[in-house]
Amino acid sequence: MSKKIVTLFSQNTIVKAAKSENIYIINIILKEQMKMNTFHKAIKTANEYHVINDLKELDILMNSIINRHPDVDVIVSFTDTNNGIQKATEYSDKYLHNTKTFNAESLKIANNKFSTRKFLDTKKLNNINFKIGQNKYDISTFFKQYGKCVVKDITGQGSKNVYIIQSLEQINLIPDNFRNFLIEEFIEGIEFSVEGIISGGKYHQIGVTMKTLIGDNKNNHNPIVEKGHLFPADIKPNVESSIYRLLYKFFENSGIKNSIVHSEVIIKNEKVFLVETHLRAGGDYIPKLIEYSTEINIYKLFFKSLYESLTTEDFKKTKCSSSRVEYLIPKIGKIKDYQINFNEIDTPYITKNYLTLKENMDITAITESFDRTCGCLIITHDFNSEEIMKRCLNNINLNYYGDD
Repeated sequence: MSKKIVTLFSQNTIVKAAKSENIYIINIILKEQMKMNTFHKAIKTANEYHVINDLKELDILMNSIINRHPDVDVIVSFTDTNNGIQKATEYSDKYLHNTKTFNAESLKIANNKFSTRKFLDTKKLNNINFKIGQNKYDISTFFKQYGKCVVKDITGQGSKNVYIIQSLEQINLIPDNFRNFLIEEFIEGIEFSVEGIISGGKYHQIGVTMKTLIGDNKNNHNPIVEKGHLFPADIKPNVESSIYRLLYKFFENSGIKNSIVHSEVIIKNEKVFLVETHLRAGGDYIPKLIEYSTEINIYKLFFKSLYESLTTEDFKKTKCSSSRVEYLIPKIGKIKDYQINFNEIDTPYITKNYLTLKENMDITAITESFDRTCGCLIITHDFNSEEIMKRCLNNINLNYYGDD
C-alpha cells in the first residue's frame, strides 16, 4: 500500500511525525520560511522537499510533483498562513480521486465562521444571533437589537480584525473599508480551546485547554488577544462531556474523513457554545502542551488515521502532568535592558524557553496574536505549572528608557 503524501508549509515537528508512521513525505516550503529553524530542519527530515520563491510557483510545482508521483494519495496542510489548508484542499479536489481528508465544502463548514453558524442551525445545536454585515449601519442595527456584540473577519485568525462593541460610539473604531464581516451576539462566559481528531469520519476529543486573555489593562493592548493556555483545563467532567457531545454532533456527517480539529468554545451556565473551529491544530504551542502533559502526539495520530483505524489505545495517556504556555506581555515603550533571574527550584520545570527579549527593543500595542514579539515560556509540572509560571515571569525584570 502506498503511503506517500504532499504537505504544504510543514515545520519539522510535523514532518518527523509523518516519517515515524513510515510515510514518504514531500514538503513544500516558501523561501521566506527558511529563516526559521524549524523549517530549515524540515528540509533534512523530509524524503523530498521543494523551496518556492512565492505562491505563484505553487500550481506548476504541484502539477510536476503529481506527474512524477502519481501514487500520492494525500495532499495536506496544517496552517492557514499563506492559505495553506485552502490550497491543499483545492489540490486534493483537483488531483486525487478519493480524498482521505476533506473537500472544499467540508472545509467551508469549519473554517468559515458564517458557514459554521449556519451549520449549527442546520444541526439544531446551541447557537447565538448572527448576521453578515457590510457597513457600520448593519452593526448599529444589530447592536440596538441584541446589545453587546462581536464583529469579526469571517475567515480571520489570531484575534486579527475582531472588535467587541459595547456602545454605539465604539462602532467608529472599525475601519470604513471593512466589508463582508460577521456580527454575532456576545456570549458572557469562560473560554476554552478543544483539540480533537476526526478519524474515519468520527470525532475523538483529545483534551480541553484553558485559555487566558490579556484582559483589561493600562497598557492599551487588545484585551481579547490570548496571553496563555493551560492543559488540561480544570473543568467539570459533565461540562467536558457536553463539549464532546456538541462537537461530535457538529462534525457528524460533515464530510470530513480525517483531520486534526481545533475548536473554541465558551461555557455559560454549563451550556456550551461553539465560537469557531478549524481543521488544524491549535496555535500557541497547544500540541506541545498536550504532548508534554500526556505524551500524545496529535500529528502522529493524524498520520496514522490516514491508513488505519484509531483505537482507544491510541488515545491512552501515558503521562498526566500539567503544562502551561504564557506569553510575556510588557508595557509599551523601549526596553533599555533586562534581567532574567529564574531560581534553581523552578528551572527544571521550564520545558521550553521561547523568550525573544532584546536590548533596545520597541514594545508597541498588541492588537493581535502576531504582535506578541517578546516570546513565551512553557512550564510542565505534575500539578503546579501555574504557580511556577507566575514565579518565573515575576523574575523577568524589564528596564525602560525614561524610567530613571
